[in-house]
Amino acid sequence: MLEYLSSPIATEEPMIVKELLKKFQKLGIEVKNSLNVLSVENTGSSVKAITCSANIPRDQIENAEKFEFEADLCLVSIGRVKESKNLGLEDLGIETNRGVIKCNTDTLETSARGIYAVGDVTGGLMLAHVAYYEADIAVANALASIGGFPVKEMKTDYRVVPATIFTSPNISSVGFRRKAAKDRGINVLMGQFPYQSLGKAKCMGEEKGYIITLADKEDLRIIGASCIGIEASELIAELALAIKNGLTVHEISETIHCHPTLSEMVLEGTEAIVGKAIHKKGRPIHQ
Repeated sequence: MLEYLSSPIATEEPMIVKELLKKFQKLGIEVKNSLNVLSVENTGSSVKAITCSANIPRDQIENAEKFEFEADLCLVSIGRVKESKNLGLEDLGIETNRGVIKCNTDTLETSARGIYAVGDVTGGLMLAHVAYYEADIAVANALASIGGFPVKEMKTDYRVVPATIFTSPNISSVGFRRKAAKDRGINVLMGQFPYQSLGKAKCMGEEKGYIITLADKEDLRIIGASCIGIEASELIAELALAIKNGLTVHEISETIHCHPTLSEMVLEGTEAIVGKAIHKKGRPIHQ
């Protein structure tokens, strides 16, 4: 795997990335970071990629040291193109910029009154669940603008958006990562809880990975979470709800969770922030 950035998942917690790379290593997957792929050639029997360091300025690439990699096949994964051409948008007076449909970020109304746009093509967060969320708002606002329906105008709120990378194991996150929180001057407390300490995970034979939960030291409000392991995409939903509603460590820890369930990962991961996770050794890690 040839990666341009210094990490294969630059947006995630370094601890989470480290855990994924351990799995990659067991599978024989080698990751090469900070490489700029200059060309890919089909030799007929193989594929050859020529690279150089991603840190080389563009005007110095020609004379830079080159690295060659050869493989049976090449999969290129470097982003998505917004498909808004040939839809007749211009005829309706809808403004676009390099494929992006311009719209009001609060109401999702385009430059043409009464016409709304949602999803990746608006240039926002490229996540399917964000598109679903935007569709609900756009439909409500379209009906409200027509009148005669029991619907009020709605506005978007992107403050809390969970995301999942569907690797095996899953990686899910929501809210702040530690560095981003610290950069904003937030004094962060972190709790960590491993799957191997959870009864349900042991019964399932899925003991790899852990959950990380972050709280603001000042008031113990949950501000972020990351998880790598089985059903991480499901566990992150409770923490998204907690962040959106300003819940504290104690409000989650005092909520009874069924046993044995994976949802107890959220409970004990949160309790670990203040040293109350009874199935985990050690004191809370104060960052």
